[in-house]
Amino acid sequence: MLNVAFPKLTASNQQEEFKAVSSYLRQTFQFKKVRDTLLYQEIIAWNAQSRGIEVTPEEIQMEADQFRRQHHLEKASDTLTWLNEQQVDEEDFEAGLQKQVLRCKLADQLYSQKADQVFAENRLGYDRAVLYQITLASEALAYEVLYRIQDQEISFFEAAHQFDVNMQRGRRCGYEGEVSRWEMKPDLATAAFGVTVGEIAGPVSNDQGWHLLMIEQILSAELIQPLHQKITEDLFRQWLEQEKLHWLSSFDSKSNHSSSQSNL
Repeated sequence: MLNVAFPKLTASNQQEEFKAVSSYLRQTFQFKKVRDTLLYQEIIAWNAQSRGIEVTPEEIQMEADQFRRQHHLEKASDTLTWLNEQQVDEEDFEAGLQKQVLRCKLADQLYSQKADQVFAENRLGYDRAVLYQITLASEALAYEVLYRIQDQEISFFEAAHQFDVNMQRGRRCGYEGEVSRWEMKPDLATAAFGVTVGEIAGPVSNDQGWHLLMIEQILSAELIQPLHQKITEDLFRQWLEQEKLHWLSSFDSKSNHSSSQSNL
């Protein structure tokens, strides 16, 4: 075990601490989020056990090494200091790593192959584009700028530098970077990906203003590991949410049944 000092808690002040934490979570509107997280862990543990999924010490060690790299904990003493600051002992640390590995293994078993199918069926949706954008304050100005660009009085990049209400993007001459359809608001994505490369889409209006968009290059999607992992995670999150609703419904049914029995 790690040499970490913690205050001694008796049964009575443990109960008081629990009440204080519960009250704080409710008052700061975080109670439901924490409750859902705990329920997700129960769902994952139950489904992993029913499928015979286990976590080995080697997998926990690999997860620990990755955790230390992410948190720049280069030496054992750095890890001890960090754990002490977080008031976490070695047992809790390993338990947390075990839960994370178990979650990943269950997600892979359930949806790793499904991710391939989802990508194949929605490949165009995962394409990325090099996007430029100008947001203008009014419809009249948006059309004026568009016509000036079309008449070659001004370039798209000059217009962005001069008129974009987003000053930082304006300094980049409208450059947004590489984006996918899913990262954009649906109305903007439909407009931007609905024209050929180099053409201007819009004006499109929303609560931020009037938008002119131009795609400089389409980057065809490939199912590399980060994207495969993202699709798997998205599918797994959807499944977790459905399972949570099912479990909560079961709890409510059992609670109502117990209440009915007690009233007989």
